[in-house]
Amino acid sequence: MTRVQTRAAAAAAAAQVWYAAYGSNLAEDRFLCYVRGGRPSGSKVKLQGCRDKTLPVESRGARLPLRPFIAGRSKSWDGHGVAFVGTRWRRDESTHVRIWLVRKSQLEDIVAQENGLQSGAISIDSMELSRDHHWDLKITGKYPRIIRVGTVDSRPVVTCTTADPSLQRRPNAPASAYLGWMAKGLRELSWTDDEIANYLFGIRGINRTSVNTDAVRAR
Repeated sequence: MTRVQTRAAAAAAAAQVWYAAYGSNLAEDRFLCYVRGGRPSGSKVKLQGCRDKTLPVESRGARLPLRPFIAGRSKSWDGHGVAFVGTRWRRDESTHVRIWLVRKSQLEDIVAQENGLQSGAISIDSMELSRDHHWDLKITGKYPRIIRVGTVDSRPVVTCTTADPSLQRRPNAPASAYLGWMAKGLRELSWTDDEIANYLFGIRGINRTSVNTDAVRAR
């Protein structure tokens, strides 16, 4: 196969990608604000939405062999922490995610919005999505690091996280509304309240003394 053919094959494979959400974007209503635009409940920021507002084709639950943690100070959530994952593959830890099947241009716009940028502000090379690795976009923001971690149905699974590894050592509890979105998303994946609580309160940065535990209960 020639280099031109290789690039064409990579572009075709990346026409649709799985975006792996592990924070508040586990919940459908919250995630769709990144696609259609809108202000999610509890957040101070109204999202622009993707240029292409086609709804995701599918979503399903999955696990990534990466460490989850809550850290940083988000203006959207009154200075509380938000979710990130490490980039080191781990055998003894995992992050539960919801993978959303979106178009590549939508992935780019979702990542742009995650970093406080306008839709259309970034471009991801399709060749970067052809193998498992991570790389940093040349932008400033909370989520400039892109991770390609495997495939599902021959389509790449991609997520984004911080490029600052020291952030793992500085946990900061999430807002109750943010934790509530995470719980809602897991509930939509048929998790029970006990399963949700056991998972969320096992994440670094979340503990029962720093957040309203009612946020993980069904309402």
